[in-house]
Amino acid sequence: MSSTIQSKPIHNIMNNTQVLLNKTINGLNYLPGGTNTNREQFDKLMENNTTWEHVLAPMKFNKNDFLNMAYNELLGSFPDWHLNISNITVHPENWVSIEIQPSGTHTGKPFTFAGLPPVAASGKKITLPPEQVWIHWNNNIDHILQMIVTPRDYHHFQINQLSGPLEFYRLTGGNIPQQMIQQNETLVKEWKLHPFARLPDLLKIEQVYKTFENKDRELLKTLLHPQFQWKIQYLNQSYNVNETLQMMFDVVIPSFPDFTFGMNFLNNQQYQVRNGVVDCFSLAQGTHTGSPFAFPPGQVQAIPAAGKHWVANEDVCSFTMKDGLIFSVDTNDRHIPNEVDANKQIGFFEIYRQLGGTYSPALLAQINKSLHDLSTHKVPIGGQTQFSTQQTTTTSQRK
Repeated sequence: MSSTIQSKPIHNIMNNTQVLLNKTINGLNYLPGGTNTNREQFDKLMENNTTWEHVLAPMKFNKNDFLNMAYNELLGSFPDWHLNISNITVHPENWVSIEIQPSGTHTGKPFTFAGLPPVAASGKKITLPPEQVWIHWNNNIDHILQMIVTPRDYHHFQINQLSGPLEFYRLTGGNIPQQMIQQNETLVKEWKLHPFARLPDLLKIEQVYKTFENKDRELLKTLLHPQFQWKIQYLNQSYNVNETLQMMFDVVIPSFPDFTFGMNFLNNQQYQVRNGVVDCFSLAQGTHTGSPFAFPPGQVQAIPAAGKHWVANEDVCSFTMKDGLIFSVDTNDRHIPNEVDANKQIGFFEIYRQLGGTYSPALLAQINKSLHDLSTHKVPIGGQTQFSTQQTTTTSQRK
């Protein structure tokens, strides 16, 4: 179930970064294997209704269950229990993610999990595959509200693979009932379809930006609703899921291998929420070191790569959600001009012009009309004024 985002003012997620980092690091040190293992101190960091869950485990632990699992079961069975921690990242809405790789030697008491038969100590050193822990702090950043654990490696995680406490139990030599294995496979299949389903909507939106940076076409598709529409307002044009993936991963990213499109941290305003719509102030940039680039494709000469770096004007991307997935994105230049000319560039037109491209008077008039109609509200968002997509010819081919 997706979270409900309330109306909030413009946010700068960097304001609390250092506080969140310090609180998270200090809190992790209280866990088993930390530099200052202390159940009482970690207990104080948790609300009475704090929950811990692993996306591939069939249960959600309350506060006491989590503390018993961590300090009684794990630490009691593996006295040298250790969390190898890396890549601590601050996210919107007081969320922090951490990559961990738990390990320990079974020299303590017999180990059990979820009512399974105890496994006697064998002296075996056990290391789990890396996982990602998402920690949600309250508004005052003094109590943890929620902890969610997911496998880190989405692409290589297999349907029949175990994770978390169940995998730890198996590695100690425990036998897992077939019914639990089948249940785990069902959870893995669900997770592979929607790996961010347990996270709030705003973090799903953040992951969209990361898929561009990581060139992760497959992961982006898991975030988009089957009826998704990307509406580029200054083009008065819409793209469905497959068209969006083709535009970004077959046209843009091949031309600009270092392409990034993320929240703009330069203006100290990253996002605002209004009536359930999330507006993200975004900045795109890249270096033309890949394939020739043309926009609109087929209507202008494609510019061969010359290593030129470009930075676009700031965009506003307005996200709406449906069924826990991104249903639509409306993209508009934050300071949209009425016309495109030498001093007023916008979106993909701006990128093409920064690379040295020029537009014919006829095409420029068509572009200007679209922008003018948008700026004077003559065209509804997401209309279908299409530019043709004929086969692109590079400058070198035209010679």
